[in-house]
Amino acid sequence: MNVSESAQLKSLQTRLLAAQAHRKEAEDLVEARRAELAAAQTELLRRDYAMRAISNQLAALTAEPAKIIVSEHAILRWLERKHGVNRAKIEAEMLTDRAREAVGKMRTCKVTVDGMKLVVKDGVVITAEPA
Repeated sequence: MNVSESAQLKSLQTRLLAAQAHRKEAEDLVEARRAELAAAQTELLRRDYAMRAISNQLAALTAEPAKIIVSEHAILRWLERKHGVNRAKIEAEMLTDRAREAVGKMRTCKVTVDGMKLVVKDGVVITAEPA
């Protein structure tokens, strides 16, 4: 190898080492950006979670209250226990001898008692209406 080729070889080796160093710097920069991106994505998820929690709290505060249903059983117990309504006495008033006789014969019928019409189906008084 002559002097000119030797100088050219040395120059190319130097340029290659410089290019490899630059490439390594670029790789390190890419890796640093990936780490920053991962941290930013984690922070984004954390903030999304915080926003959802705030939105849920806001929705809970602004939502209309749930409709509460009071069963007929609860109303009956309230009348019995709070107002002293005697269910057995009312039942006796409804089931007069005439009513018992009609229901005993027909099982499904309408019978008038004290100005009220009892509607009976299969031996069960299902409602009372004004006569």
